[in-house]
Amino acid sequence: MKEQGIDVPQSRKLEHHIDKFIEYQEQRQALGKIGKGRLRKIMDTIKPYKKWSPIINANVDKIGTKEHINAYHTFLANRVIAGEVKPGYANDLFGVFKMLLRWLADEEVLTSLPASLDRKSNKYTFPVPLPIPKPIPLKWVHRILNNADDRMKLCILLTLNCGFGAGEIGQLKTEEYDPATGRITHKRSKTKKFPNAPKVCYKLWDRTKVLLDQHIAGQDPKHRKSSKYLLLNRNGTPLWEDERNSRKDNISCNFKRLVARIRMDEPDMPSITYYQFRKTSVSLIYNEPKYRVYYDLWLAHSPRSIGEKHYVDVGVTILDDCMLGCTIQYLIYRPAQRGRIVKMGKSRQFLGIFSGVGTGLVNFCVLINLYVSITYGNKKLAKDFHTAEVTGSNPVPPIDVKSIIQGH
Repeated sequence: MKEQGIDVPQSRKLEHHIDKFIEYQEQRQALGKIGKGRLRKIMDTIKPYKKWSPIINANVDKIGTKEHINAYHTFLANRVIAGEVKPGYANDLFGVFKMLLRWLADEEVLTSLPASLDRKSNKYTFPVPLPIPKPIPLKWVHRILNNADDRMKLCILLTLNCGFGAGEIGQLKTEEYDPATGRITHKRSKTKKFPNAPKVCYKLWDRTKVLLDQHIAGQDPKHRKSSKYLLLNRNGTPLWEDERNSRKDNISCNFKRLVARIRMDEPDMPSITYYQFRKTSVSLIYNEPKYRVYYDLWLAHSPRSIGEKHYVDVGVTILDDCMLGCTIQYLIYRPAQRGRIVKMGKSRQFLGIFSGVGTGLVNFCVLINLYVSITYGNKKLAKDFHTAEVTGSNPVPPIDVKSIIQGH
């Protein structure tokens, strides 16, 4: 390309420097400074700029002009106003563009940049409303568990029990699980680079442990020896992988199919994503005053105070009572099925149920029973919880739900 009658050398073209910028990011990823997902996001968000830029083959100096920067921002703003892209995605696109500009300045390709590109300036940002947490209504948690196969049920229970996302479940290491004690000791992948981030020990619910042990026992020994991951697909491949150009997430994909199948019979089912299970359990923890102090630790967030960073050694069993309380919440809201009344609690049944007693009286007994159990924090009662389905005068034998959440 000629610029004012002068040929632009290849080394001065903008496209050449964008390629160099991508090579630099690939080097950072190889050194472990950024993850594969972050590298892929940078590459994906620089492509729209390359497609739009009218100076892609012009002198690289033009990218640093205020006119060009404002032109790209205006282009993105018009797309946001038209509803073609969301504000958050527009921020990502312009954020990588600013990253490119700063890299060019660090490499002394550009001599100066507008002051409005300062990291603290919000001139070029697009306002994004804060997302409202949307826990899954507990009746839908049970409906999903009742329709899931054992493999999917295990993944959901691990998220409800330990707060793991699909990526965390797919990257669980074999040495992180102790089958003798039924505990998983894990450090979140997001905080693995930070030495002060906690390594949290989660006590598995009985049902979670049973399904996990069954899954491990059912795996091909050859696959177990060749993989460092605790959970694998049937063919021995990881459940979750994050490569440079793609991401494999079998857990989320299978969950979407499960929800679609349930929605065929339940058209009123709300839109549900897999990650909402994490929000559901932490909401139960936070909304219980005596367990509220544990929600940050359960989420495995980095410590904030000086004491947490330098003085406190987190105990192994600190979350056990918290998860027991969460268990009770899931049991309380177990819905009745096919018009039957679900009665929970066995050791404190102080009012008998006789043939012909109305639904209102039975429900009143259930509420009194649960209130007494929760108010006095009777752990033994919580562990001995039973569920009995009563239909008229023919009671169904109680089902043992000591394993926390029955999937069938």
